[in-house]
Amino acid sequence: MTRAVIQISLADLLKILSESSPKNPTISRTTENELDAIRHYLLSTGPAKRSDLEFEFNLSDKAVLRRLNMRKERGIVVQRPGHRYDLRKELRSCTR
Repeated sequence: MTRAVIQISLADLLKILSESSPKNPTISRTTENELDAIRHYLLSTGPAKRSDLEFEFNLSDKAVLRRLNMRKERGIVVQRPGHRYDLRKELRSCTR
């Protein structure tokens, strides 16, 4: 078995990576700041409908739902009756 070794400088590697386009440019990675914005909004306003969040953050319904699901998986957001979302009860009482 023959092994080949490729040596490239870091500057050249960064240049190559910066020139290549992302695989899916329409989808951006959700940052922690974006996720925290939903938490802060729910903390200040109380339970909110998904449409309220879409309007507040100027995001599509899928983008808001994806962020809400990420928060639900972490146990931060819960879905209430009437298609409303809110912070988990323990989190709401700890922040007041």
